[in-house]
Amino acid sequence: MRIEIRIGLLLCISGGINSALATDGMYLEGYGPIATGVGGAAMAFDNGTSAMMNNPATLSLSQDPSRFDMLALYLGPDLSTNGQDSGFKNIGMAFGYVRRHQNVSFGFGIFPQGGMGTSYSNSSFLAPMHSLGGMPVAPPALQNESMLGVGRVIFPLSVQVNNNLTIGGSIDYVWATMNLSMVMDGRNFADYATSLGGSGRFGTVSGSLMNMLANPQLGDVNYGYFDFNNGNNYFGAAKASGWAAKFGFTYKIAQDLTIGASYQSRTHLGDLSSNGRVLFSTTGMGIASVGGAIRVQNFQMPNEYGAGLDWKISDNMNFMMDYRRIDWGGVIQNFQMLFSSPQGNLDVTMKQGWHDQNVLMLGVADRVNDHWTLRMGLNLANNPIPATYTNPLFPAIETTHASFGASYAFTHKDSLHISLVHAFNVRVTNGYGQDIDLSEWNAQLMYSHLF
Repeated sequence: MRIEIRIGLLLCISGGINSALATDGMYLEGYGPIATGVGGAAMAFDNGTSAMMNNPATLSLSQDPSRFDMLALYLGPDLSTNGQDSGFKNIGMAFGYVRRHQNVSFGFGIFPQGGMGTSYSNSSFLAPMHSLGGMPVAPPALQNESMLGVGRVIFPLSVQVNNNLTIGGSIDYVWATMNLSMVMDGRNFADYATSLGGSGRFGTVSGSLMNMLANPQLGDVNYGYFDFNNGNNYFGAAKASGWAAKFGFTYKIAQDLTIGASYQSRTHLGDLSSNGRVLFSTTGMGIASVGGAIRVQNFQMPNEYGAGLDWKISDNMNFMMDYRRIDWGGVIQNFQMLFSSPQGNLDVTMKQGWHDQNVLMLGVADRVNDHWTLRMGLNLANNPIPATYTNPLFPAIETTHASFGASYAFTHKDSLHISLVHAFNVRVTNGYGQDIDLSEWNAQLMYSHLF
């Protein structure tokens, strides 16, 4: 218990996690502005303590005795569904410290891994809505909101084996947090209820609370509302924790060419748990609200494999390229939510059907002089979410990013790094006929001190 309290205090000091819309699925398009400036590539060159989130073996590419990085992030998605904007924006912070002793580098860091976030002020984007009996329903003035954040407390270790080879790894404490407020109209709820003849095309719902809905005194059901939301964009109502690991290496195969690769394990998280409520609007008895406990089951972050190179084109210019494969298909086939209360329970499964994602990251860095380094890059990926199952509350659909970055060294010991990323607009029409548009501007700023 004391360990959990201390970790919680450290997370608060670090500024929490970044829970806005991530861009390679639920991942950020890059970790740290040095890597993000070149499209997120980071497998084979020194990119500071952000290597903890990339390839920990690159920590040994720095010969400095110690390094401290403090990082601020801004994510600004421009999301709309059927023309209604989601106003969700977010900021976060991270930091890392690494110390080198002879040929061994070790340290500590807290970094956001990614997540998603949306906030619609009412339910008009769901129009047209219909009751369970098929009658038109006016969209309620209820907020529809999602917030999912995943972060890591990382303990890396890296070894310079010889002049050409470095190896590294980390053990990560992983935490996840979630808010959800979601309206589902009666017609879609009926389609989920396969026991009542629903098709189950988009998911299923079952449980003893279904018997309550069959009470004729309730009349027709206009909509249901699932709600566990504490209004905090950093530490949501539902929480879970667990662990994961990373391993990697770099190898200098020529004086001007270094390669690297890493593996990141699937997380081992418990269920996200919270108190919450399920609300039903009925024609017979008005609003029926039931309080209870909610668990989001089987949520994990996936395995990831990556490999890349750093090619020194000239004395001042480098070309970097990474390929990464993210195993979303192994962890996100369904969103499973269990609600239990003294009045009964509901078991809701929403189909997701994510595919694995291939990501190509490439960029160039130009060391203009002793003070300035400029960067630019591209991040290209396939959309991992089938259009049919794309949910306006979980739209991780971006595919193409252009990035720019710069570093300014005040002295050998102190420097400032910045990156700016634009994710180009993607439009998806889901199985409900909803048009979802998403583009994004993101920025990262990092101060580094060597000592």
